[in-house]
Amino acid sequence: MKPSKTVAWPALTLAAAGALFVVLVVTETFGRRSVFCSSTACFVEGVLWSLPSYAATLAIFVAAVLNAAALARARVGPSSLRIVAMSAAVAGAVAYILVSIVSLDAAWVGAFSGELSPPPPALRLPQVLATLTAPLWALSLMLLGVSIALTSLLLLPLHAPRALVVLGWIAGVAVAAIPSAQMYTSAQMYTVYRYALPVAFVTVTVWALWLAVAQIRRGRQPRHVP
Repeated sequence: MKPSKTVAWPALTLAAAGALFVVLVVTETFGRRSVFCSSTACFVEGVLWSLPSYAATLAIFVAAVLNAAALARARVGPSSLRIVAMSAAVAGAVAYILVSIVSLDAAWVGAFSGELSPPPPALRLPQVLATLTAPLWALSLMLLGVSIALTSLLLLPLHAPRALVVLGWIAGVAVAAIPSAQMYTSAQMYTVYRYALPVAFVTVTVWALWLAVAQIRRGRQPRHVP
């Protein structure tokens, strides 16, 4: 199995999803027009505005899983590194899916009750899950960053440019470090998520696009038959 073919398309998907996510964050599309609401229709509109962000983020996690899986199937790099990269990507994706389900459940219940402010409406899912969304979101980002960083290291046996490997490592560490904002004050946390989050995912997008282009070009190179 050629790594150039199996890695290129997941990387291209990751680049596209990362770019869309950055645009949505920068334009503050997430939850748009859901702050000053006085009607159910307005709340529902706010939830609908949030769906593209959920979808883009889910695509990022899925692409990271496919990227790590492609290198694992091609047996690129040490087996222990492949296992950790793959496990981190899958665990991060599962954590994010759970966070999305619980968050959307709370949003829809609030929308159709006409109230999103405390006291919170009764959730369809167990209340304990709602209390776990913040730590699960932090965990999912950390695992995603770890997976990206380790996946980039796995590119070394493919003779990828060192700059590409270093950029992927930096991107992974940047994403994994974002949850540390939860230790700051609310103002500092807003600054981190408003500026650091887009910068980190811009780095991921550039790395993934570079990886995709490099692998596509490598796959098109003719073989020299002795």
